[in-house]
Amino acid sequence: MSGYPPELVKRLRKAHEEYAHIPTYKRVDIIEKVKADYWKEKDSKLIDFPESKKRATYKPSENKHKQKPINGQFLALPYEKFFNNEELMNKIANKTGLLLVLLKNIVDWDKNEKLNLYQEYFVKRNLLVASISRHRLAEMFGREVRRITEWAKSLEKDGIIKIEQIPCMDDDDHRKKYNVYILGEVNDDGSYSFYYEK
Repeated sequence: MSGYPPELVKRLRKAHEEYAHIPTYKRVDIIEKVKADYWKEKDSKLIDFPESKKRATYKPSENKHKQKPINGQFLALPYEKFFNNEELMNKIANKTGLLLVLLKNIVDWDKNEKLNLYQEYFVKRNLLVASISRHRLAEMFGREVRRITEWAKSLEKDGIIKIEQIPCMDDDDHRKKYNVYILGEVNDDGSYSFYYEK
């Protein structure tokens, strides 16, 4: 939910707590309705100025990159192209690059993840977390697994992340435990505080 207004985040969290007994895949429609109601309410509060006082509206040129605009104004960063670029990932293969990947993969309510990290960490503990296997990270950066472990421990030592391990719930998975990387906290007003900001 990074990028959402704090008031909307509060409403979404309240909806998740209220409908926690409903399976995640059935909650999607409820969450979409909460978001739609918020934006509709926000639009109705906008002041409608007389035509003579309205400023000339900016008309963007044709979007040649076919990216979806955010709020009709800015272009979204193409994450897939960025993180799937092998040459670029080799250039940022360090602890800062690891932090970027973790920040991009913060668990959100609509991410399909079997560990239920959104409910357990975001809703119950007000924490922002990501969980990616070290093997997957090593593959992304083209480095050994031990190097990923070193970067993660270095980030933890610097106070930029915290690492927790939870039991593996999948019998087919060869790992005994999953790493959960805690990146920050959710404040009472719905805004986020990341550990790297402190």
